[in-house]
Amino acid sequence: MSKWVGKIPRSDENPAYAFNIPIFGHKYKENPYIPQLISASRQKIKEVYQTELHRKEQIKTAIAVKCSYSCSRREIDGSTYTDYMYLYHRSGMRPILSEGDIDEHITRSVGELDAQVEEALLRGSGYTLLGILTIYIEVYTLHRGTGGSFIPTPKKLANTKCTINPDNQGLIDLETNKLSEKCLQGALGCYFAYQDGHTDHLERIF
Repeated sequence: MSKWVGKIPRSDENPAYAFNIPIFGHKYKENPYIPQLISASRQKIKEVYQTELHRKEQIKTAIAVKCSYSCSRREIDGSTYTDYMYLYHRSGMRPILSEGDIDEHITRSVGELDAQVEEALLRGSGYTLLGILTIYIEVYTLHRGTGGSFIPTPKKLANTKCTINPDNQGLIDLETNKLSEKCLQGALGCYFAYQDGHTDHLERIF
């Protein structure tokens, strides 16, 4: 697994990240930060995925962000204090088989991360997003299934033409006491019984 880590510049360090300032919970929906973050970082993210595809050929990946939050809380005596916390938000894990899959994955990740940030801000009153601190790109080599349980047909059998034409005459189904309709099952049962040395009354195989 490879993990790429990018520190998000402060608003006063890079104009492209001027949005990355504290914002109160209910105002976030009017000015969501995740789309702006990914827009400012999209080219770098694509370069990471192009590099990883070159190394691993096919990958599965997720994007995560570390955010800083504060929340006003009230003591029993009525006084208030500010609680600070870090939360990690992570997109869904998806395969990227070629460079053509990169943009779709990034776009879908934006929606997932943005929804998680908004949910965190609305979990209670007094929550503030102080800023997005770090972006992470997790990359794993994609190992596709190859049907490991398949056993090739032996060449001798593969080139043999045969016909199965079972005759249920004399085969009695003990459950119904009538001629059996399980022709193929009876034929195979008789065959394997014969292979085991049982040659008498094979009609009783059921």
